[in-house]
Amino acid sequence: MYNGWTNWETWHTALVADNDEPLYRQASALGKRCTDIRDGRVTGKVYDPARAAQAFKRALAPAWKITREWAQENWPTDKLETVNWLEVAEHFMDV
Repeated sequence: MYNGWTNWETWHTALVADNDEPLYRQASALGKRCTDIRDGRVTGKVYDPARAAQAFKRALAPAWKITREWAQENWPTDKLETVNWLEVAEHFMDV
């Protein structure tokens, strides 16, 4: 656990997205869409957490790239853990 997140990789990836305006806008719009689907405001759609996680993984690939590069520069011998994309999705669904 890191700052209340699953791990450092998840926290840092979300942090990068939170602090990059274009990524933040994209993630916020995706979060709103997922929330609308989950809450039944989109006809014909059913919320699927796994699908939401995959959508965030694709949308925030640039943030994950920045996280990987930063970690490799600063901790070259450490193995990176997997980002919890569902946790990232839920973060942006709460924004």
